Amino acid sequence: MPSKKSTTKTADKTAAKAGAKEVATKSTKSAPAEETKTPRERLSPEETFLRDVARIQEWSQKNYAKAATKLVNHAGKKRKRAKKEKDKNAPPKPLSAYFTFQKEVMPQVKEENPELTKVPDRAKKVAEKWRDLTDEQRATYKEAATEAKAAWQVKMDDYTKTKEASKGGEEGEGDETEEDDAPPAPKKRAKK
Repeated sequence: MPSKKSTTKTADKTAAKAGAKEVATKSTKSAPAEETKTPRERLSPEETFLRDVARIQEWSQKNYAKAATKLVNHAGKKRKRAKKEKDKNAPPKPLSAYFTFQKEVMPQVKEENPELTKVPDRAKKVAEKWRDLTDEQRATYKEAATEAKAAWQVKMDDYTKTKEASKGGEEGEGDETEEDDAPPAPKKRAKK
């Protein structure tokens, strides 16, 4: 049977070890004490989520027009930017200098390289030819693109004037209408 002295020494050693472990665990804990937590940290994840949803809904009601045009939520999917609807009756934009060159050169590349069956491969060849052009050769395509853009701008101005006239009364050029400030109508989703 062990003596009283040896049992007390053993008990003191185990208590010291336990105390050292407690001190070590207290000093290495990264979680802040309950008193130092911010109100947000004290809330459960569900409470935080519900509070954030309420805050976002309140904000979106105030800024409906901006929120509706910027982001659209698609039932559980990531948010995507809302696409601006294209006016199908508007005149098409003109080709840039590079695309004018590509339209002209692509048939030649196709004839010269019949082994290139994929469009991206042909486009690489066209890009090489574009890089090989001098500034004077490129200038002709740039001038053609500039002229086409000017002609398109004239057509677009005429189109917007006729479109405004058909909407209602003409209010004058550059005036903003009340319709611009109104939120967009919700889009109908096609069923699959």
